[in-house]
Amino acid sequence: MIKEWWRSNVPTDASARRFVTASLVDSFGSGVRSTIFPLFLVLVAGLPVGQVGLGLVVAGLVGLVVSPSAGRLCDRTDPRRVLLTGYGGQALVSCGLVLIHTFWVFCVLMSIGKVASQTSRIGRNSLIASLGSDRRNIVKAQTNVFVNLGMTLAMGLSAVVLAVGTRSAYVAGFVLDAVTFCVAALLQQGVRLPARPVAASAAPAPVTKPWRTALGDHRYATVAALNGLLYFHQSVLFLGIPLWIASQNRLPHVVTTAVFVLNMLLTTLFQVRFSASVSGARAAGRAWRSAAAGVTVACLLVSAADRPGSGVVNTVFVVAAAVFFTLGELWFSASEMEISTDLAPPDQRGLYQGVFTLGRDVVETLAPLFTALLCVSLGRSGWLLLAAGFAVFALVAPAAVGWAARETAPRAHAAADGT
Repeated sequence: MIKEWWRSNVPTDASARRFVTASLVDSFGSGVRSTIFPLFLVLVAGLPVGQVGLGLVVAGLVGLVVSPSAGRLCDRTDPRRVLLTGYGGQALVSCGLVLIHTFWVFCVLMSIGKVASQTSRIGRNSLIASLGSDRRNIVKAQTNVFVNLGMTLAMGLSAVVLAVGTRSAYVAGFVLDAVTFCVAALLQQGVRLPARPVAASAAPAPVTKPWRTALGDHRYATVAALNGLLYFHQSVLFLGIPLWIASQNRLPHVVTTAVFVLNMLLTTLFQVRFSASVSGARAAGRAWRSAAAGVTVACLLVSAADRPGSGVVNTVFVVAAAVFFTLGELWFSASEMEISTDLAPPDQRGLYQGVFTLGRDVVETLAPLFTALLCVSLGRSGWLLLAAGFAVFALVAPAAVGWAARETAPRAHAAADGT
């Protein structure tokens, strides 16, 4: 079984293996930092929780502005250089986290860090699209598997840092994060990209700002927005369920750990298998529908557990919900790369990746507020509203992707003909 898992999840191509290994190293350091950083801000830097939340919102808004520009850079230069630039910025920010002592320093560092992380994320996605070619979805899935492993390993080391609890321990965690970015950058240097195809000569295009062209592609922008809405299930799973369990006092808090461990095991075992079955935008649209259907069932199961009754029965409902949330996550991950790449012009995939990322980023910025409202404040009614929303998404998803694909097909033929 281990050999079969290794054969499925480790790329055979040397460059893809280096890329996946670099992603593992990167995720390990990032996992340590993301776990210990919130406690550092409150316990060591002395920032109020309200200021921490506001600063993260400010950084998120700054990141929204950067995405199209980073994507455009991937089209004009080697996407690997964009990724390495992002790594460098993140390493510097990690070293500077110990300087946080006021709200304004926190905002500045978080904004720079968000710019760097957005740059590296878009560079990474563009690199996968170039590196994987027609196997890009498989390479993305293999990368996700090892990112999950890196985050899991990081949890163990983070527990040690938090147990020690001294300023020096936190500093060591931040320095480790910076070092892992440097190691990941060295590994990415050895990644060899296939030569870019030479575009056929065409009449000069009218002078316009490229990001306006991408944002003006209303079909692609609509699909990007829908992808962001479906991405909201991640906040419901990783923030909503823990907050709900902590607030309603009907389940032991260890259920949260069980949900996360189950999610990690299922994604590690099945991510590549799910992604291998999705090729092309229309298949990805059907995967979107499956993802939304799974999340709908999960929300209904949590709503069933949000009532007085047997703790054992309610725990079973929540664990079953975790399985369906994870099924939704697996189908979502399988579809996202195919939709974002297949619907974009081949010579502007980096720019369009930047626009596609905006959908996720907007939701990511607003998600904590709406997650707390729907999953905690509204109680069972909130979970039922979520189920209804994801059910509607499941109904419209394939049609929305098909609508966008009908515009993409003639555009792709025109590009191939040089017209």
